Amino acid sequence: MGGLGPDEVTWRRGSLPFELTLGKYQVRNLLDLGQGQCALDLGCNDGLITKELCKRFSRVVGVDASQAHIEAARRRVPEAVFHIALIEEFDPGDEVFDTIYMINILEHVDRPVDILRRAKGWLNQDSYMVIHVPNALSLNRRIGKLMGLIGSYYELSPMDIEVGHRRFYDVDSLKKDILASGLKIESMGGVFLKPFSHPQMEWFISCDAWKKGLRGWGGEDKSVNWSERLCDAFYEISKELPQYSSPIWARCMK
Repeated sequence: MGGLGPDEVTWRRGSLPFELTLGKYQVRNLLDLGQGQCALDLGCNDGLITKELCKRFSRVVGVDASQAHIEAARRRVPEAVFHIALIEEFDPGDEVFDTIYMINILEHVDRPVDILRRAKGWLNQDSYMVIHVPNALSLNRRIGKLMGLIGSYYELSPMDIEVGHRRFYDVDSLKKDILASGLKIESMGGVFLKPFSHPQMEWFISCDAWKKGLRGWGGEDKSVNWSERLCDAFYEISKELPQYSSPIWARCMK
């Protein structure tokens, strides 16, 4: 895969509260886009999302290059089947899948088109590959560039480098790589309209201003979790504004 080795990346999926929040909406999107009974979770990490997939599919196979990730995933999701392997080297044998998930994978690998082309061979007939990637042109990055926090939409931050990112996608570049692999795009969209960076969103959704009834935050009913309602709205509005959302997704076929 290039870049950092599989056990050199210290970040773990779901390690921050906002990651859990965003993960909830990613799972909702993934389940909406999936079909059939057998799913493959490529780059399954510690199994947090794999566990949710098991509620929808009768068989789930997870693949990750990190032994530490797979050990954690096996403890979390004993009902799934896991393999320690690079995607470039994984061989499912004769097994094919009704839905293949690539959740935040393509931005990490050396040759994303080759990865897509390889995974295409594991698709069942009339089945789907569902892809999630961060969006270089998301609202928070557009705002960050105007503020002078980043010099380019495609610039990798220290956090990006820490977690092993090699590139940023946008809607057009994701479409280009998918088509170059020979896959057909059935649909594309956005998962979450994120106006701020991850650390800023962390503060924003956890602050208790709505509980204090501060003017302009939520309304008079203090029993309502307005932070949750706001995040639900960010999820729904992303369907109308995919080019500003992050992650962005694509559902593809052979």
